[in-house]
Amino acid sequence: DALSIPRDDKVILALCRLAKWKGVDRLINAMPSVVSLVPNTTALIVGDGEERQNLENLCNKLGVQQNVRFMGLVYHKEVRKFLNAADLFVSLYHISNVGNPLLEALSCGKCIVSINNGATGKLIRNNETGILLEENELQSLPNVLIDLLTDDEKRKGFEESARAYAEKHFQTWPERVKMEVDLIEKLAEEWKVSGRQ
Repeated sequence: DALSIPRDDKVILALCRLAKWKGVDRLINAMPSVVSLVPNTTALIVGDGEERQNLENLCNKLGVQQNVRFMGLVYHKEVRKFLNAADLFVSLYHISNVGNPLLEALSCGKCIVSINNGATGKLIRNNETGILLEENELQSLPNVLIDLLTDDEKRKGFEESARAYAEKHFQTWPERVKMEVDLIEKLAEEWKVSGRQ
């Protein structure tokens, strides 16, 4: 396909700015165990940032540079292409995993693996719309990834639940933009009326 990943490869996607607190190193550290049991696995890292060189060095040190591809910054309109190619979406931030990438992964009906921190548990229901690990369970990340990559039925179940949850709870992108524009206009009007312009 356009991403030149072999058709039978399993794809894990991380989509974020490459900053230390985004925890992309957690995925890379899991990759040696994953590829030892699921050798046809590719991790796509979409995004760029100050940690990129350190993360690339970590891949080389762990010997997984063939299985991890750094895609750099992509335009928002290209994000869906990567999401559609992914078998798993991982978000392993240190603080909270709630943000546009997680919302878009849910909307695309992706099987999600994340951490139960911040407000993440309000969006991802453990063992329903994805897998939520506690901070002290991160050593089990490789096994969780392997389990989901090798159990197509389980993964499909999470995908269907994620899509259903998003359809029920999320606005479409145009609805969301309109809501935000309306809110900004309302705030600007209130600001004017209060005489603080």
